[in-house]
Amino acid sequence: MGAIGFPDPDHSTGDGDSGKISIARPFESLSGPYTHAREFYGSLTSALLQSAHMADSNPRIAPPGSPLPVSGTPSSRGPASSKTTWSDRFRELLAYRKIHGDCKVPKGWPENPRLGQWVVNQRNRRKKGGLREEFIRRLDEIGFDWSIRVLRWEQCLLELVEFRRKAGHCNVPPRWTGSPALANWVRRQRSDWKSGRLPEDRLNRLKALGFEREGGLRRKKRLETAWQEFLHALGEFKRTRGHCRVPKGWPANPGLAQWVVNQRSRAKSGTLRTDRLAELDELGFEWEIKVEQQTRRVEGWNRMIAALVEYKALHGDCRVPLQYPGNPQLGRWVSRQRFLRKRGGLGQDRLHVLDELRFEWSVMNREWENRFAQLTGYRSIHDTCDVPLRKSGFGGLGHWVRTQRKNQAKGVLRTDRVRRLSALGFRWSKGRGISPDAAIPS
Repeated sequence: MGAIGFPDPDHSTGDGDSGKISIARPFESLSGPYTHAREFYGSLTSALLQSAHMADSNPRIAPPGSPLPVSGTPSSRGPASSKTTWSDRFRELLAYRKIHGDCKVPKGWPENPRLGQWVVNQRNRRKKGGLREEFIRRLDEIGFDWSIRVLRWEQCLLELVEFRRKAGHCNVPPRWTGSPALANWVRRQRSDWKSGRLPEDRLNRLKALGFEREGGLRRKKRLETAWQEFLHALGEFKRTRGHCRVPKGWPANPGLAQWVVNQRSRAKSGTLRTDRLAELDELGFEWEIKVEQQTRRVEGWNRMIAALVEYKALHGDCRVPLQYPGNPQLGRWVSRQRFLRKRGGLGQDRLHVLDELRFEWSVMNREWENRFAQLTGYRSIHDTCDVPLRKSGFGGLGHWVRTQRKNQAKGVLRTDRVRRLSALGFRWSKGRGISPDAAIPS
C-alpha cells in the first residue's frame, strides 16, 4: 500500500513528494496545537490499514479509492436476484394495468401483496415530498391514481367480491362482525345509489356483482309488507262487494286490480308461495275467471252499444258528453272506449261495431262540431258568420272563427269542413267570401 501524503504546514507544496510526510509517521514534526489532530489522524490511519487488509481478503469489499456502490446494484447487497428495484415493481404495475385497465392495486392483493403495498408507498412518499420527479412522471404517464379514497373503494370492492364468493350474494349484514368496515361501506354505496351520488362506472361494477339497491332483508320485508297491504285491501273489497273479482283498471285502486291479476298468474306458473295460496283461499279468492263472468261482461258491452244507438237516433251522432244527464254511465263508457283504442286494448270486432256507427275517436272532432253548432245558432240570429272576437254569450266563438280562417289559408283545414262552413255562408276574409255554389276541392 502506497503512502498517503498530508501537506506539511512548514514546507511549501512542490513537485514530487516534497512538502509531504509519510502516512506511517505523519505527525512526528508536529507539536503544540496539532496534538489533538495527531491523535485523530492516527485513528484514521489504523482504520484505513484495517480496511485495506479486509479488501485484500474479501473481494466483495471495495478497496479504498474505488467508486462507491449505488443502492440497488448487485454490488450493494449480494446477488441481483435478492433485490427488487423500483423499475421491477413498475413493470409489475404495468402488467396489472394491462389486465385490469387501471393502476388501482388493492392493498393486500392476494396475487401480489407486495405490489399493493408498493403502490401505497408511492402515494405516501409523494405526499411527503420524498418521491423523485422522474418516478412521478412515469406513474402519471400510465394514469396512476394518487387518491387514497379510490384505493379504499377498490379495496372494499375486492372484499365484497370475496364475500360474494363465499356467501353467494352481496347482502352484507349491517352489523357484520366479520368486517364492520365492509358493512358500513355497503351501506354507503346503497345510500349514494338512492341519492344519485354514486358514479355510473362504480354503479355498473356493483350491478355486475349482483349488488341490490336495497339490502336483502330490508327488501324482503318491504315486499312482504306490501303484499299484506294488498291482501287487506282485497278483504275490504270483498266485505263491501261480496266477492274478490276486482275489475281490471278499477279506478278506486288500480294497483289492487293489477295485484289480483299477478296472483293468478303466479299461481298458474307455480311461483306463488304456499302460505300465500292458503291466505287467498281462506279469503275466497277465485283463481280462474268463470265463464259466467265473461258472459256478463259481453252482455254489459252490448247494453252500452244499444244505448249508444238510441242516443244517435235522437241526436244524430255518437258524441255523448261525459256528464250526459240522460245516462251518465253511457258518457263514461264512450270515454272508456276511446281510451282502450288508444292503448290497443279494444278488440277488432268491437272496433268494427263502433266504426259502423261512425263513432268519433278524437275528442277534438267533438269540440269542432260543438263550435260549428254554436256558429249555426249565431248565424240564425245575426244572419252572418262574422263573430266579433269579444262577443259576449258565445264563449270564445269569435276566436274559433278566426282560427278556421287561418287554417284554411294555410291549407290545413279539412275539405269537408271547408265545404260545411262555406255552405253556411262563412266568409274566409273580410273582403270576400265563398258562396255555397263555389267550387270546393274534393
